[in-house]
Amino acid sequence: LLKQAWIRVVAGRNEGKEYIITKPETTIGRAELSDIGLFGDRNIALTHAKIIAQQGRHLIRDAGSPIGTLVNGRRVTECFLKDGDIIEIGSMRLEFHEKATASKVPRQVDVSSPQAPGIPTTPGVCPYCGSLKDPRTGACACSIGTGVPGKQEIGAPIQQPQMVGAAPRLVGVSGPYTGQVFQLKEGETTIGREPGRDIELPLDTTVSRRHARIVNERDSYVVYDEGSSNGTTVNTVRVTQQALKPGDIIAFGMSAFRFEQ
Repeated sequence: LLKQAWIRVVAGRNEGKEYIITKPETTIGRAELSDIGLFGDRNIALTHAKIIAQQGRHLIRDAGSPIGTLVNGRRVTECFLKDGDIIEIGSMRLEFHEKATASKVPRQVDVSSPQAPGIPTTPGVCPYCGSLKDPRTGACACSIGTGVPGKQEIGAPIQQPQMVGAAPRLVGVSGPYTGQVFQLKEGETTIGREPGRDIELPLDTTVSRRHARIVNERDSYVVYDEGSSNGTTVNTVRVTQQALKPGDIIAFGMSAFRFEQ
């Protein structure tokens, strides 16, 4: 059987699993008899959507679900799919692949810079120092020339955040864990959505079950990506392994943290 069209789960339960589309009508939902079963999120309808083979292509049709179906971030009732489209149903993210449109709609690849998701920002929080911005001026702890007490003035030496002597930790600067602090272990600290990880991040569905680990190697902390779907970045650059220094911004999926030591 030749694989002409298929769905891959990129976030949520059964992450990484693929479903080959061979039927004229493929059902997606929480029902046990769904062709593509999405379990664990009660916001997903029993029959949430359908993928229909039509005119040599595939279209997705929402089945009147309460929360709707999104394709590439836009809510749709029905639309044709093309290779690489991202379908969002509740907390689940699915990637659609189709050989017919893969050859006709080539992907644009920017070879000038590493491919990495940008670090998201949270309104009111500086993505660099992680402090709250002044609601009137927008100034934060790393601003200069603000005239705000406690802020650095132009012409004065720029002072770095005082992290000396602090226990190694990650401080949330954007995403659902903004402001939260996670202490790192002396040896190895595991990170992911899976229960039992040293740092559990269940609120971010873009984080893999076993996303990354941070290891203390001769008093230097090194982050290792564990083959996650959405990657690990350090200062916006996607990495598989990277030694950390105080102030580095590490992102797992859509959750970003500042490393302090």
